[in-house]
Amino acid sequence: MSQIVTRTVRLLALGAIIAAPVSAQQPAAASLPSAQDLHALYVKAMGGADVIKKHASMHFTGKFEVPAAGMSGNVESWNSDGKLLTVIEFPGIGQIRTGFDGITAWQIHPAQGPMLLTGKQLDQIKQQSDLQAVLTPDKYVKTRETVEKTSFGGKDAYKVKIVLHNGEEYFEFYDVSTALNIGSIRKTETPMGAIDATSIITEYKTFDGQQVPTQMKQSAMGVEQVVSVTNMMFMPVDKATFDLPKEIKALTGK
Repeated sequence: MSQIVTRTVRLLALGAIIAAPVSAQQPAAASLPSAQDLHALYVKAMGGADVIKKHASMHFTGKFEVPAAGMSGNVESWNSDGKLLTVIEFPGIGQIRTGFDGITAWQIHPAQGPMLLTGKQLDQIKQQSDLQAVLTPDKYVKTRETVEKTSFGGKDAYKVKIVLHNGEEYFEFYDVSTALNIGSIRKTETPMGAIDATSIITEYKTFDGQQVPTQMKQSAMGVEQVVSVTNMMFMPVDKATFDLPKEIKALTGK
């Protein structure tokens, strides 16, 4: 379930996410659980497949902070049927809006204006918009492999190498004691290009029987961000929520 929030958040401020040291000796390969077994344990830790299947739509609200810049704003996101809308608003600066209507991915930034997200950016937002992707990993993932037991975010963790069908490679980390996903190291595609990014999930809470990440520290290119979820609701979302804004329609000719 960490995918629900972390996938969305990667797009909020042009994909900036967090760096943390990862170092430990690698144990013998035979002592490592398979990546497939870890994934199954993760689904169970989230609440189980039956609970996840119930939650095809969601809406969350929270806070988005950039501590070094003294910036703090509100974040709100809607997700349903493989569609996404996320709005982050900084007082005195304006809104950063990111969306995907199932076909067209886009972003409107107060400094950069409206833009279409294509190529690898489009691939990532498609994956990030799929609330049930954890139940059908082969839809996106070509291979997964547990490469070592290490330390990540101050916890013992299993490091898993993920290779997607589109050739992208990245690492996910799973808490040894809880089996929950506690972060990733991944190149995030943004309008400024690919950014080396790492995210650490520091807190989970249960909403309607499902474990949800509610505290995340993120950074990229030396910029740290903090995302805190204050409320998560699994509820129907009005289809009109995902309609393309007029500025984006102008770019697409629709």
